[in-house]
Amino acid sequence: LDIYIYGWEAGTEVTNMATASNFTNPVREEQLKNLVLVHGSQEYRLTTDTASYMMGRGSDCDLVIKGSLISRHHAKIEYRRGKYVITDQSTNGTFIRSGEDQNIFLRREEFTLFGLGYISFGKKIDLEDANLIHFHSE
Repeated sequence: LDIYIYGWEAGTEVTNMATASNFTNPVREEQLKNLVLVHGSQEYRLTTDTASYMMGRGSDCDLVIKGSLISRHHAKIEYRRGKYVITDQSTNGTFIRSGEDQNIFLRREEFTLFGLGYISFGKKIDLEDANLIHFHSE
């Protein structure tokens, strides 16, 4: 669909909008990846077709994790606009450590997951914790 604009006012500033392409989003091809979650010995693969992936201690969650600090519907991951976004919905928050050792704490907030790292529900990242989730993109 071609759209044309006729600038009929002289001297006004007009913002041009670039079309969606690799020019406007040069890492688009890199963003269209799967996200892999590893919990214990189990591996879960989220694809770009995944609308929403719920995690928590509730039996209706996609990934059930037991623990006294974990809410029934603790957090969800959604694929939006070429990115996997985690949203905390819990009482005790979600801790994330990215591959660059960047530590993030979420409480009723969201964060874009990228590269690789760890997710911990309700408490700080502890590499010995059985409930720790490792994530990475493929």
